[in-house]
Amino acid sequence: MATASPMLGGMTTATGRQRPAETSPALRPAAGPTPARPLPRARRRRTAGLLAALALGLAVLTGCGSEGVDTSCSLNSCTLTFDRGVTANANILGVDVKLVGAENGVVDLEVAGQRVNLNHGQTERAGAFDVTLQKLTEEQVVVLVERAAGS
Repeated sequence: MATASPMLGGMTTATGRQRPAETSPALRPAAGPTPARPLPRARRRRTAGLLAALALGLAVLTGCGSEGVDTSCSLNSCTLTFDRGVTANANILGVDVKLVGAENGVVDLEVAGQRVNLNHGQTERAGAFDVTLQKLTEEQVVVLVERAAGS
């Protein structure tokens, strides 16, 4: 059984607990803007993952720049297609690659400041990169440059 408590303006239950008095809507504080709540943990993780993926995608796209050469890059490698007979260079994976020349089936490249001479199918190390001559025709030179294992 509940009894009214005139001093507190509420009700006292049979167990002696105090219940707050009912207030009319006119006496309640006005509803204002709700304070900003932090994002739920799962949403923060999703947002962070999306931002990281976007940054990585931009890094990969900006990691290949070239002049006179077509480039196709992934995270750790780039395929370069040089047109023969033109001066061409590319900045890929943070290093400069330049086609110096191609004569008698041998391609001369400069990769990260080091000279590399390659025959068809041959791979040579230049700094922290493995460089492979994939194709040599009268019109084109196709080279694969990839980060060396353990670099």
